[in-house]
Amino acid sequence: MSKEFQIFIDRLEGDMAVLLSCENAHELVIPKKFLPKGARAGSVLTATFKLEPELTTKAREVVCDLIAELSHTK
Repeated sequence: MSKEFQIFIDRLEGDMAVLLSCENAHELVIPKKFLPKGARAGSVLTATFKLEPELTTKAREVVCDLIAELSHTK
């Protein structure tokens, strides 16, 4: 399942883009390299968040392994 929403590019600062949610003006800062070609300050984009269950499981396993490894080195 995914969730879409519109964001406004407020400004570009160095290698970063400052985005504002069109719904509630919450701020999000991301690397400019993730913006689509042609996007600039003042552009409105549609963002999509998609849950990735398999990647979530793998990430949890990695974190658990790291915790176990750190716990055994003390």
